[in-house]
Amino acid sequence: MMTSKLQCRYSIIRFMPHIETGEFANVGIVLVAPQIGFLGSRLEARRYGRITSFFDTVAPEYYRNAVGALQDELQRVKKLLPKVDRFQARLDLGKDEPALVAFNDLTRLREGLVNFSAPRVVISEDPRRILDDLFGYYVERNFVTQRYRETVLEDLMKKWLNDIHLGERFVRRQFDDGVYKATFPFVENNEIGGPKKIIKPFFLGQKEPTAIIDHGIKWSTSVARLRRAGLLPNHILFAVEGPVVGPGSEQAHQAAYEETVETLRRTDIDVVSFEHQQAILSYAQQEFPNASVT
Repeated sequence: MMTSKLQCRYSIIRFMPHIETGEFANVGIVLVAPQIGFLGSRLEARRYGRITSFFDTVAPEYYRNAVGALQDELQRVKKLLPKVDRFQARLDLGKDEPALVAFNDLTRLREGLVNFSAPRVVISEDPRRILDDLFGYYVERNFVTQRYRETVLEDLMKKWLNDIHLGERFVRRQFDDGVYKATFPFVENNEIGGPKKIIKPFFLGQKEPTAIIDHGIKWSTSVARLRRAGLLPNHILFAVEGPVVGPGSEQAHQAAYEETVETLRRTDIDVVSFEHQQAILSYAQQEFPNASVT
């Protein structure tokens, strides 16, 4: 019978389309537990909009093709390994253990759009669970707070606006009705200094469906109140990043997301997915005929 703790090695799978800059995005995990001959992996093959948005010069099919090829390779290698017996430790834990050999071969230094971090070590009783935990941390970024993620989205949007020479037209501005305050990161002012248009990156990827709904209610209420005070313009766009969830919880998160988007729209807030960069920039460039404060 094996010991309860297993020493696992893992490597972070990285998408690096521009070797010249060294920029990369974490897109998966591969993990080996040599003591029981386990080799497992997870790759982000479904929700990759944030990756292709960041690398905006890379067509989405390049990412899909690169990740698809790696998925095929991982599946081929795993099929060649002996079947894992969770309760029977291997007698030979040396460098020739097949799963470890496969892991070392997979994560070797290679050229291409996808590569691997240097191997790291983690101790776990359950390699499959720790694989999911590592994927959640490094790829899905489940440690990310709402405020942090919206700051990241704001930085990315600022870059987009600067790229089309609109960055100076949008400023951060606080609105105050004497009792209640709210700050928006991208406000375009008119000739007399009044607000003409507002764009706000909006994160709806919270871990709990209730938190998704609460965040939407908070901001729809804020917009409605400040509009009643005559402080906000007609044209307000929320560029929304939705949830990234796994099997079992997806339905509840998606329902909360859709309900929240509808709540925002009922408050006369325009809503577009943050993945739709061109739609956001078209909104930023548009000269609306009626841009007065309500």
